Amino acid sequence: MVRTMSEINEKLVEPFFKGTAIDSLIIANIDGTVIFEKSIDANQDPLFSGIISASVSSIQSISSILLSKLRKDVLESYVLFKKETIFVAKKIQDYFIIAKVKRSPDTEINKYLKILTDKGLPLIADISSKSASEAITAKIKQLVPEALTIALVSASGAPISYLTVDDAYTNPIDFDEIASYAAGIGLASKPIGAIEGDSSMSIGEKTTLLSLNLTNERILLILVPNGHRPVQDYLKMITENTS
Repeated sequence: MVRTMSEINEKLVEPFFKGTAIDSLIIANIDGTVIFEKSIDANQDPLFSGIISASVSSIQSISSILLSKLRKDVLESYVLFKKETIFVAKKIQDYFIIAKVKRSPDTEINKYLKILTDKGLPLIADISSKSASEAITAKIKQLVPEALTIALVSASGAPISYLTVDDAYTNPIDFDEIASYAAGIGLASKPIGAIEGDSSMSIGEKTTLLSLNLTNERILLILVPNGHRPVQDYLKMITENTS
């Protein structure tokens, strides 16, 4: 079972629609695969028809044109579609944001390109952070195949990314209780060995919870079964491979 916090933050999406003529929004990664699509009209065809499964060839062509332009180091682009629609697109880091805008005589394309930039930067930053966090949990699973639970939390204890390898072990470290493990019991105040800020504690008789302070005020929590490796070996190996 895999549980992550990779859902798009709806609070960062809402500003695109509020007070604008945008009626659809898409975010795609660098290869053009859509990772998010939202429309204020539930019955409207998705913009990336070839990827999301709609069949409007004209919209698919527009999407292809925009992505083709953006991949050639063009940071922003737009396409006029019929009389009532404008597609505007922006490349931010390794992601594309495309908005479908209801066109009117006073529609300013530069205004919407600026909206994609101003409101897109915090959204893409949030997506990138979560993507990187989930990559860390996946890497730890490779380094510590015996791990029962891997969690990445913020310094305040808020869960960022979470991987449960075996459902039978969800009870010893429940997802909703991670905050208390990370912040409440103060694991980081009990350093082990020479790795300041890293520590461990027993959870029951058969498991141990490792706590490692990472950069960017994140804490990595790993629940491991006892008897596989010494705690200090875990901490040293993980630190060397996540720095």
